[in-house]
Amino acid sequence: MGEIIILIISQIVFSFVRNLNVRYTAKDSVSMALFTSAITKVVWIVTLSIGIKAFINEDWLVVLVFVISGVFGDYLSFKVKI
Repeated sequence: MGEIIILIISQIVFSFVRNLNVRYTAKDSVSMALFTSAITKVVWIVTLSIGIKAFINEDWLVVLVFVISGVFGDYLSFKVKI
């Protein structure tokens, strides 16, 4: 259960910050683009590791949580005005 909670949080953060990074890059906000890039890279390795492990082990519930959490993070990123 703890792994699923970590997955949910890390996948939401990853998707959220990745999209913010693209938006900051498009606005030429170098400091914010670099900051969001660093966060993206840290949470990317965590969330991808859990997702790949679940996929290899055919744990489809965790794979589904991976996808849903990512989409939710994408949605949240567009609710933030920058």
